[in-house]
Amino acid sequence: MRAAPAPIDPFAPPPPADPMAPVDPMAAPAPIDPFAPPPPADPMAPVDPMAAPAPIVLDVPPPPPPAPEDPAPVAI
Repeated sequence: MRAAPAPIDPFAPPPPADPMAPVDPMAAPAPIDPFAPPPPADPMAPVDPMAAPAPIVLDVPPPPPPAPEDPAPVAI
């Protein structure tokens, strides 16, 4: 009598990918996660001289709003 196969857990993480497995050229590409952080920049990538410069982001809070001025004294 053979043992029953183990039940498949739908919430289990996928098994690790085999780095030596052949790549199927007709396989669908991996889905793009819109919330994933961007990949690290390639420090050896050529620089495009016509690219727009990166925006300068200052981590400085905006100044507080001006305080209301005191009303002028009323002469009696």
